[in-house]
Amino acid sequence: SSNASGVSSYSGIQSVTTSKATPSITWDQSFSNLNIYDELDLTASSNGDGTITYSFVPINGSPADGILITGAHAIWKKLGEYTLTANTAATSSYNSATLDKTVTIDQTTKLSGVVVSNDLIVSGKTIIMSEIGAIQIFNGQGAKIYQAIDVNKVNTNLQSGMYVVSFTNVKGLTTMKKIAIR
Repeated sequence: SSNASGVSSYSGIQSVTTSKATPSITWDQSFSNLNIYDELDLTASSNGDGTITYSFVPINGSPADGILITGAHAIWKKLGEYTLTANTAATSSYNSATLDKTVTIDQTTKLSGVVVSNDLIVSGKTIIMSEIGAIQIFNGQGAKIYQAIDVNKVNTNLQSGMYVVSFTNVKGLTTMKKIAIR
């Protein structure tokens, strides 16, 4: 429409559509040579502005509780094959994005440099080692519940159940053994 001076005017709502950018995730971290109970900070990064979170899915029948992820920290709890996912959340400027990595913890990888032996003896709630060294005890969920250095005998107050004991002697040789406390 025109007013008396001949100037055109427009009234109404104009809509502008913008599209969000899709961020890229970079995750150059190596997951080779991981051992059970190793702890690792996950280091994926993104060019977007969304927070990166991590998750995992067991594959090929691996245990559903094989990895404990807290924030960007992971603890490898059980042998198996897993898909790790780095996910960046959608924001007002960016779409969400994901990047997957496959990680396998198998007997060969797990036991390289580790000797499974009978050098640990359990008598009641006492654990006796054949020599002096460092001991770590993990519960069934993979959490470290005890550790000591320069010992060859540990009197525990562990409840009945299954535990994993890791013992490293002064030469650096590590022995791991599943034990039962009754």
